Amino acid sequence: MGSLKRDLFRVGQQLNSIRQPFQVRVNSTTGFEVSLANMSRNSPMNNIFSLAFTNARVVRERFDELTATHGKSKEIASWIEENARVSINAGWFVVRLIAEGQQLKNCHEVAQERAIREGIDRETALRAALQQYYGRRIAFDRHFLDGERFRYGGMNCGGLGQSKFGRLCLILQPHLLHDNNSCLLAGDSLQVFFDSAGRFLAEERYQFIVSMSCRGCFASLERWPRLRSMSQDQWPIAILDPAAGPTGYFEVVFSQDVGCDSLESVRISETEYTHAWEMVFSAYSNEVPNSTVSQLDNFAKVLDAVGAGRIQLEVLT
Repeated sequence: MGSLKRDLFRVGQQLNSIRQPFQVRVNSTTGFEVSLANMSRNSPMNNIFSLAFTNARVVRERFDELTATHGKSKEIASWIEENARVSINAGWFVVRLIAEGQQLKNCHEVAQERAIREGIDRETALRAALQQYYGRRIAFDRHFLDGERFRYGGMNCGGLGQSKFGRLCLILQPHLLHDNNSCLLAGDSLQVFFDSAGRFLAEERYQFIVSMSCRGCFASLERWPRLRSMSQDQWPIAILDPAAGPTGYFEVVFSQDVGCDSLESVRISETEYTHAWEMVFSAYSNEVPNSTVSQLDNFAKVLDAVGAGRIQLEVLT
């Protein structure tokens, strides 16, 4: 992997010398094309999706070298291409809002709404929302073109995603994300792009960004030491392992809006689903605190959306 990262860094250094920003556009006949365009005053490297698209060439070259000696890697990459989805973990309240027709909001949008509602400074609201993550999230998002539009998820090939961020796992429709509005990172952006002292490394870590169309090659290369000895039923945990920390999953950065019609399904554990119903039954015969009443209301609204066919609920054992 050292040689792969060195080659990607070399490509990044070469692109840094180009003064015109890139634009990625979709061509229905030939696929994705990279063209030079006067998109903004930002450095070309500040367009995260263009950078990812360029890095993909080197990744594919390295993957071809791997498949020449290890045929199983090609099988794994094809499986990832077919099964990979983008997942976003959230709580009942967020899923309820989406079920009722609202769009998923990122931290910048939430802070803007709060600033207007409470008459406070937007940056103050953003600090309050992000807390200890404020410095890193702001450094990363504001380094890239239109970074305050970014949304974050994980590449998921089965399972409940990063449940520490929320007990429900939203699975996006696979056709929504393309190379011009999404990319893949080799881990959590708040960790991968910073050193142990919290210093933002920016260009030094550009090699960790790759286009979504290269997900099979990239994930196979990054996880090959682990995947090579695994059976297929174990592959999903190698791609997204909640117990493995910030480098145990591939983060997806995208700019696409997410609403109810963006969802393929919402996954929930059998334990969480059973607990929600137990609260319902308990509420019929016992007094419950206001916090439980609120949870029950959220659960009921999500079930309404399921019954109406707006959301497909998957209960996983």
